[in-house]
Amino acid sequence: MLPPALTSTYKLYKQDTDYVATWLAQTAKAYGYPNALLEIVDMAKPSSKRLKGKARKEAKTRGASRPMQTQKIQTYILATKDFVPLAAFIASRADPVIHVPDLIMSMLNRIIEARIHYGQQLNDYGGQTTTT
Repeated sequence: MLPPALTSTYKLYKQDTDYVATWLAQTAKAYGYPNALLEIVDMAKPSSKRLKGKARKEAKTRGASRPMQTQKIQTYILATKDFVPLAAFIASRADPVIHVPDLIMSMLNRIIEARIHYGQQLNDYGGQTTTT
C-alpha cells in the first residue's frame, strides 16, 4: 500500500491528466479531428433524485407520472499513445490558430513535475518504477 503522500500526489496527477485528455479530445474534435480515431463512451448520469425550487413545485402539480431524466455524458477514452497525435493536430492548425489556455499549460507543467517527483518518492519508499 502506498503512503498517504504518494497517494495524494498520484490522485492529483491522475485528475490533471484526465482534465488535459478531455481538453485534447474535445478541442481536436471541435476542429475536425476524425471521430473514428476517438473512442467515445456514452455514460448516463442520473440527475439529482431530489428536485429543488420551481422544478419541485411543477413535479407536485403534475404528479409522479414522468420518470426521472438522465443526462448523457460523452467521455473519451484516450490511450497514452493518442496524446501526441492529438496535440500535434491541435498545434498544426493554422486557420484558426488554436491557443492553449493557461490553465492547460499549468496543468501540463504540474503533471510533468508530479510524475518526476512521484517516481523519486516511490524509489525512496522502495518501490519500482519503469522508464517509459
